Amino acid sequence: MGRLKYKVSIGQESRRPVIVLIHGLGMTEGVWTEPYKGRLLGGLLSFRYVLTDLHNKPLPISLGFHDSEPKRKVKGITLSKPLEDLPDPPEPLWRYLQNQGYDLITWTQRRPSGPIEEAVNELDYILRIVKKRLPRRNFVLIGHSRGGLIARRYLDRFYRFKGEVVGLITLSTPHHGSSFALFGKVLSPIIKTLAILLPDNIGMVKRESLSKAESLIKRIKEVSRGEAISELSPNSEFLRKLNGERINGIYYATFGGTNPTFTRLYLLEYDKTSYMKKEGGFEWKAISREVFSIPDILSSITPASFIPEELRPGKGDGLVSIKSAHLEWSDEKYNLPLNHASILVDPGVKKRVLQILRRFNDN
Repeated sequence: MGRLKYKVSIGQESRRPVIVLIHGLGMTEGVWTEPYKGRLLGGLLSFRYVLTDLHNKPLPISLGFHDSEPKRKVKGITLSKPLEDLPDPPEPLWRYLQNQGYDLITWTQRRPSGPIEEAVNELDYILRIVKKRLPRRNFVLIGHSRGGLIARRYLDRFYRFKGEVVGLITLSTPHHGSSFALFGKVLSPIIKTLAILLPDNIGMVKRESLSKAESLIKRIKEVSRGEAISELSPNSEFLRKLNGERINGIYYATFGGTNPTFTRLYLLEYDKTSYMKKEGGFEWKAISREVFSIPDILSSITPASFIPEELRPGKGDGLVSIKSAHLEWSDEKYNLPLNHASILVDPGVKKRVLQILRRFNDN
């Protein structure tokens, strides 16, 4: 086994289980420790633009004093504010559990978009090392997205010989597959349109925006044709082989999201309430008006029959449907109004995870 990049937080000897966090497809351990700095699709898309404030419009922007009223109504375009920029952004799950006194371990898979079996071997390697240091400790596995399938496959292969895992918690895991392979075709018109409209202040230079969008579409299509995605497709050989029964002695909890929206697009414009005449001129302000949300705009440009359930409000989190996010034998099941990324930092999810973990304390 080659050198792995892993992160460990082990305190004093405890009777609590060690928590093992397993990241999803194409990601790193940073989704647990520093989610706001993470990137998707080979670095092409920042987590800043999927971990956003969907509940509040951007605040009016002051543009200073001018001699006259604005001659045009629209100032520009912006997106939902990144959660990282809020005065009190949600803390990462890693830090939250660390502050609750739990010992933690996570790692970056050597091939985050490679076969699941490779990641399973890495997980086994890491657990064997931890077990040597802490021979009397049990483990709870927490997997996001594909990470939940890595955990389940590990249990298939090794649990009957190593019964030290007492719990499995999955966040937005496609237990019954995902239609991601179709997303490149479905999302292409949205990405191309958005690229033309995106302003400079979110990191895309206008003259390069269409090229950037084409690269993003190309990357989505490349990922969707890869072996890792084929393993996640409904009725894939991998999913058919995966154990379809609960393992006695393990407590199961599954979380799914029902909000496929990742961000909203707003026009910044002037109206009679957005500028004020004062002595010496006019104070200009640009206020925001929502144009559409992504990917909700699909419903207006794509026949409903072509929209995967993962992208339908109330049915999925943008990448995984709620039907797929749960196991029939889960001891606890939660469907929350979150997308595939926000489930990683949502305060409600963290509180529920903590409640589940407390059942293993002192066992």
